[in-house]
Amino acid sequence: MSNNARRARLAEHLRLVGVDVREAQSALEALTQLERTVPDAIVCDAQLQDMTGMEMLDIVRSEPQYSSLVFLLVGSEELSSFGLRDLAVSADATPSDILRELRLILDFNPLGVQEVSGSFETLGWMGVLRALNQGRRSGELRVTVESSDSRVWLQSGQIVHARYGLLQGEAAITALHGGLMNLVNADYTFTAGTPAVPRSITTPTPVLLGRAAPSDVLRLPVD
Repeated sequence: MSNNARRARLAEHLRLVGVDVREAQSALEALTQLERTVPDAIVCDAQLQDMTGMEMLDIVRSEPQYSSLVFLLVGSEELSSFGLRDLAVSADATPSDILRELRLILDFNPLGVQEVSGSFETLGWMGVLRALNQGRRSGELRVTVESSDSRVWLQSGQIVHARYGLLQGEAAITALHGGLMNLVNADYTFTAGTPAVPRSITTPTPVLLGRAAPSDVLRLPVD
């Protein structure tokens, strides 16, 4: 997977979790953004267009106003020069892995992003549900395929109800899974909020999705 594709997957995963994400294509662009807005964390590739990730880290750490910022290098090993708020993960770390690393230091409650729209081309059906589950999101996921749309409602990351055509509940989730696994031209919109629907699904989400895709259940975070 290219760095661009990996960054796109990570950005979309974090947005679904509820994180406000700003993207930059180069170190210069990132440093320019940093002058305007100081984030809680920077996630940086080990090699950028215009410098290495370590060079970027050195620049950030040379400025006292950025001392509380968490800096995570992707594709690097932890070095003896790292400070308490410096992290490193391997190049093959998943978006879920990266979020777990950030949570080791950051105590955040990502409620700021109320609506996220995208295509399943980036994360896939299971990836979108995985992000919503990991972020413990509550709200409505609307799935649009050509002229039809389906809905999945979540409470604290758990699927509580679903509708797909005439199907409802777990049957709708199973049918959705079968219909979406091989599609990339389907779109989604997640709107945060309290589900105003009766609960028809009580099976824990990792178990429910595992029934539809046994090979994926082990990769679905439940934390």
